[in-house]
Amino acid sequence: MSAEVSGVSLPSLEETIRYGLQGYSDVSEGTVEFDLDTACQLELTPDKPNSARSATTVKYLGEAAATMYVIAFAPEDGTGDNSLELGGIPRNGYPETDQVLPRSKRAMHSEAHLTLLSCELEDPNAEPIPFAGNLDLITDGFSRLRKLAELGQSNYREVIDGEAEASPTSTLTVGYHANIDLLSFSSKRFGDPHAVYNPHEELQVCAFIGVPEENVSSRDMDFLRALKPEEPEIIRS
Repeated sequence: MSAEVSGVSLPSLEETIRYGLQGYSDVSEGTVEFDLDTACQLELTPDKPNSARSATTVKYLGEAAATMYVIAFAPEDGTGDNSLELGGIPRNGYPETDQVLPRSKRAMHSEAHLTLLSCELEDPNAEPIPFAGNLDLITDGFSRLRKLAELGQSNYREVIDGEAEASPTSTLTVGYHANIDLLSFSSKRFGDPHAVYNPHEELQVCAFIGVPEENVSSRDMDFLRALKPEEPEIIRS
């Protein structure tokens, strides 16, 4: 029996993951290459706050550039942990689980989130919807959890309901404001610390690609820029 997440067979998602990653390679005009065979083969991760993942090396202009994590988020899955000892702060509507607790992103200069697919769970015969995705980017502010931004489509519900189509959508989860085109440390940083969380009823699969803070170079930013990530629209509260 194949591995499942929320009743969805992981092998049944492989074709859509492959299609989605090829879409991002096309966005980069072929400068970014993915190991499609390995990236689409997700393995269950019972020891992590999300359900399944793969880890592969991504190439830029033919050379190894970064590690990419493709992650399956069941409903209420996240990326958080309690490493910052935030367990006692008000959750502001989020559940009392470590999945929603922001963790330090100090090691990352910038990181991009790539939507790959969503899959409805109420219909056992539902086909994965390519490029559909919407996840909460959570931070700690004013001694409570708060949603900093959303990753993916703002019209996610319309996409799921078949009223709109999705296309490759890349959003920065951490970085420097107005700095994707410049290698500078003078602009204001956002998304550190953070957790990414699935508040919806669908299974979602996305990818994360980061540029480490240590020894970041202009070439690293060229690589990330090729995927055309946008800054998240920060929610003021």
